[in-house]
Amino acid sequence: FSCGSTFSREINVDNLYSFINNAFDSQHLLEHSPDAISNLSAYEGMLDGGFALACHSSNQARSKGFRLVEHLMTRFGWFAAKRVKILISSMSLTDEKTNPHYGLISCKELSSMDTPPHRKRLAEVLKGISNLLSLRRVMKEVIPSEIHRQSLIKILCNSQKVISILPPEEMQKMILYFHSVFASFRSRFYSFPRLTKRDEELREQSLLLLISAVGDEDIAIDEVGEGNSAHWRDRLVAAWFLLTFIDKSGAQISDNAIRSIWDTCINIIQQEDGQPIQKVTLGLIGKLANLTIENGLDGDYSDLQKKMRDESFCIDLCNALVSNHKEDKSIGGGHRAQWSVGVESILKDSLSNLSPRIIFPFKRAGRSSLNFLTQHGQLLSALFQIVGRDCAIDSAKHFLSYAHELASSLPSEDQRNQVDTAAEIFSGVAQCLLNSSAEDDVQIVWTSTLLPFFEKALEKSPTSALATYSDSLRFIVRDLSPKQLLPLTEFVMNKIEKTLWQFDGYQSVNGTASDGFAEQSKWVVMMCVVLIEIDTEIETMNPYVWYHSSVTVSSPPLVKIDVEATPPILHFWTMLSSRLLPRLLHAIGHPYQKCREQVAWCLFRVYNCYKKLSQQIKILPIQEEIKDQITNPGDLIFQKLSPLSSSTGTATKEAQHSLITTRLFLFYCLHYGDNKNEYAEFILPLLPMAFEAIKPEVEGEGEVDADVRMLQAQVVKGFRYTIAEVGASCFVTYNNSNDISQLLKNLDTVSLHDVWQVRHAAAHFLRCFQGCHKFLFTSYQTKKTTRIVAKLLADDRKEVSAAAMSALTGILASSPSQDVGHMVHKYIKKANNSVIKKKRSKVDKQALEGEALEKEFKRAVKQQTSVYFLCASVLARPYDTPSYAPKALAALSRHSYESSAPFTVREAVKLCCREFKRTHMTDNWELHKEQFTREQLEALDDVVSTPHYYA
Repeated sequence: FSCGSTFSREINVDNLYSFINNAFDSQHLLEHSPDAISNLSAYEGMLDGGFALACHSSNQARSKGFRLVEHLMTRFGWFAAKRVKILISSMSLTDEKTNPHYGLISCKELSSMDTPPHRKRLAEVLKGISNLLSLRRVMKEVIPSEIHRQSLIKILCNSQKVISILPPEEMQKMILYFHSVFASFRSRFYSFPRLTKRDEELREQSLLLLISAVGDEDIAIDEVGEGNSAHWRDRLVAAWFLLTFIDKSGAQISDNAIRSIWDTCINIIQQEDGQPIQKVTLGLIGKLANLTIENGLDGDYSDLQKKMRDESFCIDLCNALVSNHKEDKSIGGGHRAQWSVGVESILKDSLSNLSPRIIFPFKRAGRSSLNFLTQHGQLLSALFQIVGRDCAIDSAKHFLSYAHELASSLPSEDQRNQVDTAAEIFSGVAQCLLNSSAEDDVQIVWTSTLLPFFEKALEKSPTSALATYSDSLRFIVRDLSPKQLLPLTEFVMNKIEKTLWQFDGYQSVNGTASDGFAEQSKWVVMMCVVLIEIDTEIETMNPYVWYHSSVTVSSPPLVKIDVEATPPILHFWTMLSSRLLPRLLHAIGHPYQKCREQVAWCLFRVYNCYKKLSQQIKILPIQEEIKDQITNPGDLIFQKLSPLSSSTGTATKEAQHSLITTRLFLFYCLHYGDNKNEYAEFILPLLPMAFEAIKPEVEGEGEVDADVRMLQAQVVKGFRYTIAEVGASCFVTYNNSNDISQLLKNLDTVSLHDVWQVRHAAAHFLRCFQGCHKFLFTSYQTKKTTRIVAKLLADDRKEVSAAAMSALTGILASSPSQDVGHMVHKYIKKANNSVIKKKRSKVDKQALEGEALEKEFKRAVKQQTSVYFLCASVLARPYDTPSYAPKALAALSRHSYESSAPFTVREAVKLCCREFKRTHMTDNWELHKEQFTREQLEALDDVVSTPHYYA
């Protein structure tokens, strides 16, 4: 065959099929017999046989036939193109007498026979056809064709009329088979441009068909059934198709079609309360609203404006948003909602189409609540933007009025969703009103509309809703300037001054403070929201905030640099430094744990806000004296927190509460702060105070209250945990070795503390800190760390010396072998010189006094230090035998006898030798043994060998 004549411009599919058929014919080239059956025809016949077998009455036969067809389709997928039409017509019961070439039975003929055997056989055939239609290769032929898409819509949106004529025992099964076809289409669906006029007409016909199906109108999709009311599942599937079929070009098909969709959605919102189709309709409204904004606000929206001014419709829309939340698992035993098959995936798609995706929160701090849906706030904001500012103001009153009722709802299974929806309504209304208001009108909007609702909602809402309102407020203020935030900041500051508890001297000063942590902590949390989101206008080159173009669809708000914008920043910081910060510092001894957490979080946010503003304000065109007025609050915070662990005055509840707040502040600095700022300015300077706080309280003359004792135990436990976190975290990585040196200097002082618990914590801290920062240590810092640990080796408490030996093991493991060998040689001499010369009697020990007693004490210290150091050097190399290890083991063996060393030293030597035996005397012992001399091996055997009778 000539490829030049075959693959030409005039070739069509039939000619190409004939060419391929002849090419597969094994007899064609030799016999040229017209009756010869080609290999391709044989494969096609096998495929048709698989089709027939897939519709068999036996379950096993249907399964085998389906697997056969699935396998053949992977090799001969082009056969699916001819069979898509007959599969679709069979599913819709509109196929004529089928050509036996395809191996299918006519479903139309079977449906016309009203007998149980024929209806049973019809169900079996439909099962096989639905399996075939859901094949990946078959669905690949359906999706690109508008005519096939329309036919599939007619099938899936009219499935209940087909299922209703089947036997009762087959109805539920067929729902699953119809869903398999829908799931296959949903998983592979994609949008594509309509290039021909015919495709545009088919798309418009499909949309009109779906609009009538969703609206539950009497439609005749095919000849089966009468024009009865549509089943809820068919309407739900039709709503999904309508949701996914509308795109940028589909939204502009005609004004009448768009108006019909809006009317249908509004009717469903008002009539289908709490139903799945109502949730899908919310996604459809959100997609229409955002496409309308994206394509321009051209058109007549008088009907929508009329509905948005209607209080009943606003209430229905709010209730629909409540129902769009997931069920509250804390009610009813934590069980999930049991949706019918396929419903949950449809609801997931509707939620993803509710609004365009945005990056929220954009700041480093994450969200506080997983229940707050930003899509709801975006939906309301988009609707307000479509109907215009005047209508939005009128409609906002209805929404906020009903949101207040939702916020104050009584405990029930829907209370959480109702409270969360109230916060979402507030975010959507506030965002629209603030963004559409002039600069001078923002304060009026805050004081007249938003703040009164915000105050009442927080008073009525339960404490569990605090995180939701926190995210709601962050969503509102994320794009506002400092000047626009001043009314909110002033309002929250006044609330904090009226409600927050404070401690002055030795007496609690409540004043007008609230008696309870709920109301006090709420306003502190809201101030933290402002501190997180506050920003200066720093874009000097681009008039738009740089990230808006990638995360939003609508035009971003204009951000300009203006010298007159700096006084709000200065006024904002003056309010923080002169009013908020002193109030927080007086409240660090708050009696409620929840409030202490919020006070510590707010203190951290105040300092973090200062660092953020101080960096941003450097490039603003303002005077230097104004910049100098932005003072550092870290000095005041450090001065307040650093003396808290002093022993005087700690036996009170307020003192222990203050220490708990300090620990929380360190925790926030460690996990949420920047290494260069918070770590250097708070964590390192406050670390000695943290060590001082873990010492147990010494029994005094007076009796300490039991509650204070309990708080002291809580403080000690908390600071131990904080010290461990600081030691195990690698944070000093900002190219400043002076901070490490300062830390080691503080630890050198702490290691000499009188309380052994503090020394024990210092040894563990050094072990972890050196392990995390060993590659950043200089040689001097490594030597200093070694000296600190070496001093702790001779501690009289076994816990401290054991922790010091573990720390020294890690240090020596990361040190060069040459340096370790040099130190081992020095300590071997000390160990040999510190062995007990002769055994003293008890009388001799008691007779030691004066210079002799001091000399004996120095010898014991030298012995314990040298022996523990040699043990650490051996344990630091568990899988090899450096040259200094045999010498160290030989020196250690001299301290394993009762006459030469005390019990603690002997136990350390035996433990070291046993560990060496476990790790070295294995399959490679012959290689390690070469490093030892005969005398060194005998010394090691004296320690590790087990004594026996014949020894």
